[in-house]
Amino acid sequence: GLAIDITICYIVQTELSAAVDGAALGAGRLLSTNASPSDIANEFLNANFRVGQAGFWGSFSLTPTITITTGITKTVTVTASANVPMIFMRLLHENTATVGATATATRRDARIEFVIDRSGSMTTVGSDGNQVIYDVVQKAQSFTEQFTSCTAPSCTTPLNYDELGFVTFSGSAVVGY
Repeated sequence: GLAIDITICYIVQTELSAAVDGAALGAGRLLSTNASPSDIANEFLNANFRVGQAGFWGSFSLTPTITITTGITKTVTVTASANVPMIFMRLLHENTATVGATATATRRDARIEFVIDRSGSMTTVGSDGNQVIYDVVQKAQSFTEQFTSCTAPSCTTPLNYDELGFVTFSGSAVVGY
């Protein structure tokens, strides 16, 4: 009987561990957005660990703790515990057991320097009929737009997490941004 109760606890702990991992990864993926990491982590945890449903062995009292650390390196730590009803251990007056799991996701802000050659070699015409510098500028603008809060070219609201530097050179270098 003890082996059955331990196996049930192990199964529930495995499910809880998977749910906590998903919550940390889901919230960690959104650490550099305006979304609330705590809300996202709770949504993922509740979606992946279904208290009272089949496969979770009657577990109850899911208790999550979500810790967010900000700065250059952002982390989200999700810790959760749940109570599991015992079957055979009730004979020894142990009605429940508590299982728990912890997961952490980390995201470090990026610092990127963009260097563009503006020398005479960039005035050559590429296969698309445009000067090479024109293609470079278009690609640079497209890349830079990924660091704003929306994907439209008219975005002016930066996310303020990652840093993007811009340097051009021809005969000498100029820091442009």
